[in-house]
Amino acid sequence: RQVKGNILGGKPAVFITGVNEDNMAVTDILVWDTYWGLSNLALDISTGKSVVIHPYHQLVPQDMNDDGVTEIPCPDAWGTGNDTLAYWVQYNRFGSNKVVAQTYHCQSGGWYFQLPEEWWGNVSIEAEETVAGENQVTLYVDNTAVLALYTITNENRENRAAMGSRFVLWRQPGTIYAAELYDDAAAYGMNAQRVKDDFHM
Repeated sequence: RQVKGNILGGKPAVFITGVNEDNMAVTDILVWDTYWGLSNLALDISTGKSVVIHPYHQLVPQDMNDDGVTEIPCPDAWGTGNDTLAYWVQYNRFGSNKVVAQTYHCQSGGWYFQLPEEWWGNVSIEAEETVAGENQVTLYVDNTAVLALYTITNENRENRAAMGSRFVLWRQPGTIYAAELYDDAAAYGMNAQRVKDDFHM
């Protein structure tokens, strides 16, 4: 997969990702410089191979935080199919990198959730089908349940989306996405508006 974008500093780059025999995503970051010419920022000089290698979960480089810089996904080895937590990393002209976002990508449901920075590294996920046509993803921070996100496709979806303290995030033909905040949500900086802001299709 080839993606055109920018590295830190606004310099144009091409991100080329392939998948090796171990189902790992291997990414090259190609940039052009009038002095250095064409170079690969991901290259290990001693081996001649890219060092940007991460588990493959069908995620591709993209501008995840809308700052004009392209990030490379670094998914956890853990995951159910292609549903996974992932860090997003930016690179500069010298190959140095920094983490700028963490998401949970529920690709089976067609959505992702951008995690608050104060949660990074402390989140765990539990995903289950609660009833037929309803999938629930519970986000835990420091092993405390903070919120649940629902993908509801059954015929009773309107009622299921409004059940208890649930609220609707998004509607599509045949599918409703909803959320529910747990008792400790406020202590972890989460409210209904922030859930809506951080939830994306």
